[in-house]
Amino acid sequence: MGYRTVDEQDGEAFALAHRLAKAMWTRVRREFGIKDTYRVVLTACNPETLANLRAPVSHVLPQRDKPDMVILRVSKAEIVHSAFGTETLPREFANVVCKIKPELGDPYRCDDGWQKVVKKLGGSIDMQFALG
Repeated sequence: MGYRTVDEQDGEAFALAHRLAKAMWTRVRREFGIKDTYRVVLTACNPETLANLRAPVSHVLPQRDKPDMVILRVSKAEIVHSAFGTETLPREFANVVCKIKPELGDPYRCDDGWQKVVKKLGGSIDMQFALG
């Protein structure tokens, strides 16, 4: 199916990633006026699934049958990467913001608007991903 269960060794890293994502989502909703009904789910994926999605590290997937739910699929390697909270999350949540509010930027082209959202969330547009 592409989803990977997080084993005990990685459980602590995933729990921290979940807390960071929850805090970032609260900030995003407040700063960009996104309604409370949107729900984001963080999921650890294997690299093959992300490669099939043409995403090296993570992928934001709005749900067609649940338009107010967004799944943030992140590679296990990225979750344990030290820059997860400071680099990966701002970039991925900028994707979420721009998909919900396309007037702010284009997450597919990473245009100037998208870059402004990333920077407002404390991220950098110049980063390298932890692959694997």
